[in-house]
Amino acid sequence: MTRPGVRVRALAARWCSAKTMERLIDPAIADLQVEYEDALRQGSRWRARRAWIAGHWALVTAVAWHAASVMARSLSALTVDDWRIVIRTSAFALLASGLFVVALSAPPVLHELSRVGTDSWPLVPYMLPQTVPFAIPLGIPFAIVIGAKRRGISQGLRALVLLLAVLASVASFASLSWLLPAAGQAYRVAVAQQASAGSRAVWISRGPNEMTLAELRDAVVVKRQQGELFALRNAVWRLELTYHRRFALASAPLVLAIVALAVVHRLGDRQKLAIWVNCSAVTAYWLFMYAAERSHAAPAIVAWAPTVTILALTMAIARLVPPPADVRPISA
Repeated sequence: MTRPGVRVRALAARWCSAKTMERLIDPAIADLQVEYEDALRQGSRWRARRAWIAGHWALVTAVAWHAASVMARSLSALTVDDWRIVIRTSAFALLASGLFVVALSAPPVLHELSRVGTDSWPLVPYMLPQTVPFAIPLGIPFAIVIGAKRRGISQGLRALVLLLAVLASVASFASLSWLLPAAGQAYRVAVAQQASAGSRAVWISRGPNEMTLAELRDAVVVKRQQGELFALRNAVWRLELTYHRRFALASAPLVLAIVALAVVHRLGDRQKLAIWVNCSAVTAYWLFMYAAERSHAAPAIVAWAPTVTILALTMAIARLVPPPADVRPISA
């Protein structure tokens, strides 16, 4: 039987320095192993499981605090050149995201114009928020690859870019949770009112895309209480998929930023190849999303499969392509 923490230590050893392993990782894993094996010797499997969970949680917490302290020190060491790269990358991100919003909004806008006529122009503002959660993850990785051109990006610069990606994920989550449902419902109501020529008040029930997270949870509970018919099971599956996918889409800016940083870290001086690899990664992410949906597996698996897959591929590529000689592991 493999001792607990062995695989975690092997993974941490690839990214952390020997000093970090000695001062942080190894003591936490040693405590975990002692408590776990002591519980097994006493014949208490429940206590052993609690020790396993508590030990890994303590390890994750310690690593998170350590990463935060490393990020703080790295940010304080940013140079003027680093700030210029950050400003340039942020400008590229805003521009690229805006272009993707326009590109993704163009097909539905043109469809409405051809279906209803020029009277549908007031509906355009309701369509734009629906593309924002998709445009942000598309724009950020391209901005990182194009904006950070030089090889050997400093640790502080990587930390700041990741911090900005986290903020973008928070903004994307807010858009998915409140702005997108409200805009979608307002669009449907406006279309119905336009069709009725404003002759009467219009009420339209909300679909999965027009529900907030709380409404999705409540709808799942109601559908499950209605019975076990296939149509109801399919409706529950769709509601749960929408719920989990919002969290997965909100993490997409951070995930694709990590992928882009890994690409720049390994291929920074070969920009054309870096752009090609980044395009392939972004395309694969969205293809995995639609392919997973056709599998009709558990909603949580379908929603998170693209994220897990693209991160696994990134780690595999990072192992195959050696880093530049001047890059060091994270130190304590």
